[in-house]
Amino acid sequence: MNRTWLLTRMLLKNGGGLLMMGGAGEASARGGGVAGKKKARQTVLKVLLALVLASLIFPISAFVSSLYEGLAQTGQEGALLGLGMCVVSMAVLLFGIFYVINVFYFAQDIDQLLPLPLRPYQILSAKFIVTLLYEYVLIAIFFGPLLVVYGVKSGAGILFYVYGLAVFLALPVIPLVIASLLAMVLMRFTNVAKNKDRFRMFAGILAVALSLGINLMFQRITNRPGADPEQMQQILTQSNGGLLDLMTRMFPNAKFGSQALIMADSWTGLGYLGLFLALTTVFYGVFTFVGEKLYFGGVMGASESFSRRRAVTSKQYDRAAAPSSTVRAYTLKEIRVLLRTPAYFLNTVLMSLLWPVIMAIPLASNTENLAGLGEIGSILLDPETGGIFLAIGLGVLLFTSGANSTSATAISREGQMFFINKYMPIPFRTILLGKIIPAFLLSLITMVLLLVSIAVFLKTPLLFLVMLFAAGLPLLLFMSLIGIWIDLMHPKLHWDNEQKAVKQNLNALFPMLLGLLLGGAPIVLTFLLKLGVYTVFISMLVLFILLNVALYRFLMAKGPAWLDRIES
Repeated sequence: MNRTWLLTRMLLKNGGGLLMMGGAGEASARGGGVAGKKKARQTVLKVLLALVLASLIFPISAFVSSLYEGLAQTGQEGALLGLGMCVVSMAVLLFGIFYVINVFYFAQDIDQLLPLPLRPYQILSAKFIVTLLYEYVLIAIFFGPLLVVYGVKSGAGILFYVYGLAVFLALPVIPLVIASLLAMVLMRFTNVAKNKDRFRMFAGILAVALSLGINLMFQRITNRPGADPEQMQQILTQSNGGLLDLMTRMFPNAKFGSQALIMADSWTGLGYLGLFLALTTVFYGVFTFVGEKLYFGGVMGASESFSRRRAVTSKQYDRAAAPSSTVRAYTLKEIRVLLRTPAYFLNTVLMSLLWPVIMAIPLASNTENLAGLGEIGSILLDPETGGIFLAIGLGVLLFTSGANSTSATAISREGQMFFINKYMPIPFRTILLGKIIPAFLLSLITMVLLLVSIAVFLKTPLLFLVMLFAAGLPLLLFMSLIGIWIDLMHPKLHWDNEQKAVKQNLNALFPMLLGLLLGGAPIVLTFLLKLGVYTVFISMLVLFILLNVALYRFLMAKGPAWLDRIES
């Protein structure tokens, strides 16, 4: 067991991401004299991360409170605990299987771990604990408010919170064990490892599709005409065939856990808690037993890549070898890496395409309001109200382009191979443009899709769309320049998994927060100053063109020195 804990600590230090922010696993990407600044920066990042999590917890708490009050009228408030546990367990199971395969089989540390004198269950247990710690972050956001709200509303005693902590810690174990068992069987008896990049891409797209599908389903259920809240409660809580009964059959630990919390003030509650923990222990024992038999057989060769050989014709060779612009060649290289690397594709390209879909789901799920939305198009060019609508549109573009992490991770994605950029006979301007252009193009695609969406749903006048498009272009370029500036200052080059370069890179958080702040500023100013639509258009266009010129010149002046100081 000591080896398992030592390995767990090593995995957390070397690749803990957000859990080990500022730990030993991330060496400085710059020269000496930055330890104090780096520590201060990490403190700021932790505060910002706490604020973001708090912004998610408060609305969830309000929603849980309203559900509790509705269910309490029928004496079924206890069903809220069971439902919450089932939903969390289902989420861990659905998304856990893809994450488990990436961590257990496709991580770059596998080649270093296999030759060590470690048993399969020790490697699996350490990786399982690391994965479990990330699941706790998710559960804290969604299940934590449920426990607190239920305890406060019901006037629960201290034992409720003690039992609640035990349930919280053990709840994700069983669904994660099930996901791990499915992953081990899949990897042992199929050839997924030979097509790991294709699998990662497919798994990521499927996970996103499931999330959007579930979101759309709930939106349609809650927004459908004539939806009766009492009828919804009856569906959730009826004893025979109800959704809650079905889900607690799928996850029996959820039933034991909810009963333990409901009866926390009696010996019966302690008995249910014992059953809950015993069942969790049995599942974990099965996990280690099966892992001892199957893991090594499935992980051998998982880090190798396979490709098909293809004959190249002379015409194709001449086309590939033809001389071209260095900026064009570097840009195409960046685009190919984004499209061919699953982690980069899912977190940059796919997310850029999803923003219009995410924003359109509430509109598409509520067909009654679509007719009313069409009337908005007639006032978008109104001298009194058009300015605020244009400011809102530009604010949305600032946020979505800031949320595009392509430029904010452009240097970080190079990883240990960044030093190659220092040896290539190309100027800094080529590297800068080659990394900005893909980010700008992705933001441009997002903007075009958003414009198409509002043209369909709002029946937007053509002139308004043209103004939004023209004023939006310098905004997109500005956020791309901001992203590359941040990544030049503090790149994350030390990672053992491509996902950590983009998904666990806090450099991507700053442009998103800046886009949110800058997106709100024109809306507030337009509202306070009562600016017209043409005034907003001209002022935003001129302002961001000037900002882009100044920021580009600043990067060209300071960027080469920053690039030289980066150590890979």
